[in-house]
Amino acid sequence: MLIAQKLCEKNSFSFEATFRNQFLLTQNRTLDVPEWTEKSLNGWHLKHCQDLPVAKVVSATGLPIGFILGVAVDSDGHCVDGTQTLPCEETSVNFWDVVERYVIGLAGRYVAIFLTNDAQRVYTDPVADYAVVYDPDARIVASSLCLCLNREIHPNPIFPWQEITGRRKQYSLGHTRDFGVKRLLGNHYLGLRDFRPKRFWPRHDTDLETRPEDQVNEVVASINERLSQNLRALLRNHKCILPLSGGRDSRCLLGAGIEDVQSAEFAFTWRFHKQSGQDANIAQKICERLSIRHQLYSFQKTTFKHRQRYFLSNGYATFGPEVKTLAVHEQLPKGFVVLRGNIMGILRATNWARQREGSLNLEHAVKRLRIYGPDETQRDFQLWFNAFLEWYETLPPQGKNKVHDLAWLDITLPHSQGARWHGFPNQFYMNPFADRRLLSLSMQLPLKLRRNDKAYAALLDLTVPSLNDIPYV
Repeated sequence: MLIAQKLCEKNSFSFEATFRNQFLLTQNRTLDVPEWTEKSLNGWHLKHCQDLPVAKVVSATGLPIGFILGVAVDSDGHCVDGTQTLPCEETSVNFWDVVERYVIGLAGRYVAIFLTNDAQRVYTDPVADYAVVYDPDARIVASSLCLCLNREIHPNPIFPWQEITGRRKQYSLGHTRDFGVKRLLGNHYLGLRDFRPKRFWPRHDTDLETRPEDQVNEVVASINERLSQNLRALLRNHKCILPLSGGRDSRCLLGAGIEDVQSAEFAFTWRFHKQSGQDANIAQKICERLSIRHQLYSFQKTTFKHRQRYFLSNGYATFGPEVKTLAVHEQLPKGFVVLRGNIMGILRATNWARQREGSLNLEHAVKRLRIYGPDETQRDFQLWFNAFLEWYETLPPQGKNKVHDLAWLDITLPHSQGARWHGFPNQFYMNPFADRRLLSLSMQLPLKLRRNDKAYAALLDLTVPSLNDIPYV
């Protein structure tokens, strides 16, 4: 029995509700998850919550070759559902190239699983927003730690749980609370023959070249076009709600989806401290200006049961400020797709503080991973330097020029944002900006422009210039 099932029984939690929108993949036919749906292909068994969207993928000849789990928009701006057909036969010499170009073209929060006779692979979205962990010994892949284990947790001595709960460290570079279970980094696929991850993006032909200032407007227009395409598809095909604050991310997201924003069920703001009160006031003004329904949710105290379920759902992955706001999340009505703008932080060069493009500052890079504890020694630092350099060497040349962007996408976000989303099972949280086309375009913008928020200003001038008089918080 999975440890997830044992802990749900012990704490009187509903397994189906606690692990809503999650999955596991195994070759063990006897591993039973009674509440879930099962699909089998080429010796692998995919078990998933009935509420999790799952699309079947077939080859050009109609042969089943895999699944897309989660919520995604394809490169043509269509939501992924039903059956997806790849324009290639499984036996073609360029089959995996076609697969990867298809996956690279997807936007959203998803996992792509391909199970052919020749090879089996698991791909993530650009920032592993849909978390994936794996146990090489048990040959299990899952969305969170407790679904990956049919044994007790083996404590990770490198990241003691007490240091995580004390907020002295954050899991990073593939580590989880269990020493044997690893987290799949963004833009890496997991080969199921040897259970080893391998980078698949950026490709050697991915355009990450920084543009001169006279081409900036063209890049910004392309960002807006693709982001609007993603939002239109999501708003038209899913029951969506929009968190709205006084910041730039959510306002840019609102602007890009302005043509269809009335299709959203409502916009909302959480109010749990002084700044969020200011956020609420600004959000209310924006919604009144645009005639959008706005909901305000006030602070509710998080209980021990809330924390228990949160850690169980996401596999003890994070311990941050969100733990205090669990009860606020629980106030939202169930079953919505929540459209977030967090990944738009790349537009402000969030990981480049005082750094020059094209150069690797190793000490800065490792500090940004937030894995230093107060008692770390120089020997410990060297361990992390070596681990980071091992990741760095997987980048193509143009990727090394954008090293701090890609470290944020590949490593930081999967261990923070992506890791915690499973802890909120009542809704499906996702980022329409989780799109490799949008991320590569963002990296084409000069650092100087990103650092002073001009990229945001240019996007808003294209979409909702009527909101320019409303200040930011």
